[in-house]
Amino acid sequence: MQRIKSQWSDTLCVVVILFITLLVFGLQSSFLGFYADDASFLINAPNLTWSTLINNMLGYVTGRNLHMLWQFSIYQIFGYGLTDLALHHWLQALVSGINASVVYIAIRVFGYKALPAFLAAIIFAFYPNHAEVQYWLSSLPMNLVSTFFVLVQIILSAMCLKDLANQKVDFIYKMLFFSFIAYVCALFTYDQVVPVVVTLSTILGLAIFFNKQFRWAGAIYLLVSLGIFLALLAWKIRVPAGGPILNNINIAHIWYTFNLSLAMMFGFHLQNGLQNLIIHADLNQKIFAFSCVLIIFSTSLLLIWKQFTTIVFKQTNLKPILFSAWPSWLSWYRHPLALQLIKFLFPIAFYLLAYLPVYIWYIAPRHNYLPSIAVAFGIAFIFGALLWTTQLVLKRWGALVMGIALSVISALFIYKCIKGDLVEKQAWISSYQARKNLYSELGDAGRLKSGMALIIGNIPTVTPYGSAPLGYQPAVDVELITEGRIKIKYLDRNIQSSESGVYLLSSANDYGLNAFQHVLWSDAVILQYKGLNGQKIQYDIVGPQDISPNYSLINSRPLSKLQPEKFSAYQDKGMLKIEMPNITLARGEIITLLPFIKVADKKAPLTTNNPVNIPLSLLIEVPPSLIGKDFDISLPFEMPKISDLQIYISNDEKGNRLLAEVPVLSAPPTVLDGINLSK
Repeated sequence: MQRIKSQWSDTLCVVVILFITLLVFGLQSSFLGFYADDASFLINAPNLTWSTLINNMLGYVTGRNLHMLWQFSIYQIFGYGLTDLALHHWLQALVSGINASVVYIAIRVFGYKALPAFLAAIIFAFYPNHAEVQYWLSSLPMNLVSTFFVLVQIILSAMCLKDLANQKVDFIYKMLFFSFIAYVCALFTYDQVVPVVVTLSTILGLAIFFNKQFRWAGAIYLLVSLGIFLALLAWKIRVPAGGPILNNINIAHIWYTFNLSLAMMFGFHLQNGLQNLIIHADLNQKIFAFSCVLIIFSTSLLLIWKQFTTIVFKQTNLKPILFSAWPSWLSWYRHPLALQLIKFLFPIAFYLLAYLPVYIWYIAPRHNYLPSIAVAFGIAFIFGALLWTTQLVLKRWGALVMGIALSVISALFIYKCIKGDLVEKQAWISSYQARKNLYSELGDAGRLKSGMALIIGNIPTVTPYGSAPLGYQPAVDVELITEGRIKIKYLDRNIQSSESGVYLLSSANDYGLNAFQHVLWSDAVILQYKGLNGQKIQYDIVGPQDISPNYSLINSRPLSKLQPEKFSAYQDKGMLKIEMPNITLARGEIITLLPFIKVADKKAPLTTNNPVNIPLSLLIEVPPSLIGKDFDISLPFEMPKISDLQIYISNDEKGNRLLAEVPVLSAPPTVLDGINLSK
């Protein structure tokens, strides 16, 4: 097979793919904003310069260091203010279209005909579960850019292998060099792509090594490529700063995530998720989706007409492109059935490799983007095989009917996908605009001021039927959206009430000085989330009278014996009995008790559930009236055996200071059982 020549049908396919993708994902970009992790990049953007870029890259998540380079370049070109965000989203839509176009080119380079390549690339562009990639700004450098480099490496590697058989020395060295650049860029942008690009580089290096004329080049390429990978792996193990980590390896977990990947791509997660989106599509979205699909279907008919009037459909033959460069002793690949088996196994192997890191980690919607390349190649193989088989059995007219049938089926599926993408876009728009409206409303009413805490109880992490983050936002979300007018200290959705205020950040996954923060009632705005109505968050104002602590302090009495410098605690008949010495507190300070239990011989905080059943460390404030007294603590649930009490002095301004750690006894303490604070 000769090199794929540029022709009007390929140009048409690339233009249509790019144009439709840009329209679907780019329109209404001025209403999209930033979400979740985007805030940390945007708030630090003014401080990022060329001189500090290297340190920021080295300090970023291990193995994703080039992410910062792409992010910084985007900020330098497009800006980082609120008014610049529309350009960022248009760029994201453009890169999405470029990737889909490159998928088409990659499938064509593999030898597939234009029709199956076009339909596969279009399905790749609008396959569901990609909203997180299309509308979350952090996914632009993370997922879109890394996937682009993977696609470039696929194309360059295939071209290099083809010309290796033809002994085109200069061209081979050029393709090898640029393939290596794409490999390094992908390798250090996002760790999900690592197994794919390492495998591609190994195959390419071995093919070159087995050719006597280029053996040294192949050996050097393999040593350098694999050496960089091993160095990255060692770095990742030594500094596991985020992302997949090796100690997550667990057979049961891997089996679960493997089945989940199949369900999200092909099974009930796909069907239920897509159906849940398209039922919310309005008339305008349906008309827009139908118009896009009409252009796609018309393009398919043009491709069918072109193919029907020339050579008709034939199955692709990968041998000249991918296998001619291998040594003659690998003769098995010459058999036609072996070639078809290799073409069939390629998307399966790509799929497994693309999911490999997240199989040992977790699968988020953005993690389905890279494996969709495998799905596109699989669709191209199936469609190509159907066209070839129909032509073989039913001749020319049978292939024509099959081509039209595949175009209709693809159009119907793409119509659903585009409707789903448009509905999800509205969810992302609603998330940003609703937060924007809420902060403005609270600020205009004088309720929310700089230095305060904003708590929105019961707010979901994502929008009701979309993947758009809603309650999952950092505190700087308010500062960025209000353009610096309001800088709050805390933004949380999970709280515990105390005597004088509320506890924030009380994650049950951690404990210690940073495991919680106490805020006085006067420094907090507490809302109860009621729902999301369009672009407005509905809520009720919550005051101290509306929520009460999930514990009771009872039976207060003077100290039974004079122990002014000692704490003691024991558990009796479902009560936790505390002996609290006299302690002088500064203004704004409170005393907090954090109970611990033993779980599998390890210490863990005693937890309670908040209204949305998220376990939180149980925190107990001791009011000033009980300092220097004996008192009992009663919980609204059966109290387990408590092993220890950590006692903190908490301050809204200065944080927490550990005062003492007291063992909880099973009998009333004696004088010698106390903890001497002076020590």
